[in-house]
Amino acid sequence: MPSPRPSSTEPSATAREAIRLLQSGKTVEAEETVLRAAEKTRAKFGAASPEDAVAQSELGSVLLNLGQIDRAIEAYRQAVTGPMPVDELARRDRLTFLLNLGQTLLMAKRLEEAEETLHIGLEGREAFYGREHAGYAYGLEPLAEATYRLGKTTAALEMMEEVVRNFWKNGHRRVGGAIAIRAEMLKAAGKPAPPFIGLEKLPNEYIEELGKKAIARIARTEDDLSAPLRQPAAGAAGGFRPVGLERLHRCDRHRTHGSESTRHARRTRSAPASGRAARPPRSRRRALCPAVPGQRANRARRRRRS
Repeated sequence: MPSPRPSSTEPSATAREAIRLLQSGKTVEAEETVLRAAEKTRAKFGAASPEDAVAQSELGSVLLNLGQIDRAIEAYRQAVTGPMPVDELARRDRLTFLLNLGQTLLMAKRLEEAEETLHIGLEGREAFYGREHAGYAYGLEPLAEATYRLGKTTAALEMMEEVVRNFWKNGHRRVGGAIAIRAEMLKAAGKPAPPFIGLEKLPNEYIEELGKKAIARIARTEDDLSAPLRQPAAGAAGGFRPVGLERLHRCDRHRTHGSESTRHARRTRSAPASGRAARPPRSRRRALCPAVPGQRANRARRRRRS
């Protein structure tokens, strides 16, 4: 079996094989594949090596897809063992693995551990990316979630305000989901500020992302956090599509220099500020799902141009 690549930016050959097996419903074979690869990698490169970290992270992702959350947490812990690497690529990988571990601890409702892990990761992200980079907001968003679940609503809201400003300034598509989370926190904090000012400036696909996140949070189940990791596979015998192996590995590759993001960042001069209190919406669902109004505004703007 091929050894994992020394980077998490793309799934290794082992991870791709595990994905194929999971999609075919061969869960035992998928687990055995990554487990054997992890053992061989550790024997060859040693524990806490960059190669070992990648192998342990991929093992954790497969275990998570199989619902073995405690074993996944242990594998993710192994991926962040030892001091912060000096090599730039290995440092970026470590930040990704800390995020994986923190989010999985959140799923397991181990909130204090999640908060501590995500805080360590955030400090590393600030040093690596800088506070204005979208990579920093990637780490701040789940920390805000952990803080919110621990009952520290005011502190969590302050974090989410920064997340929204960051993603908005960088023209990042995750801004829609961040706005939805902030809306929930605003309500919990008893803030009268309207949460959705300025949505007409967002592209339709960003508003759709907001709607999806809002609907997920209305359901308010623990599966909301695991949705990016485990999704029903269309027609797959295994029942889950192992998205986590790909999405979690790629989370730090997102940049704000793409043409679409750059155009949006130039169009958007500042993040939406809280203004006068708006008339209360008819229902909570409409309050948290403004995709239709936003899309109507975009359509109206296009009609005026034509």
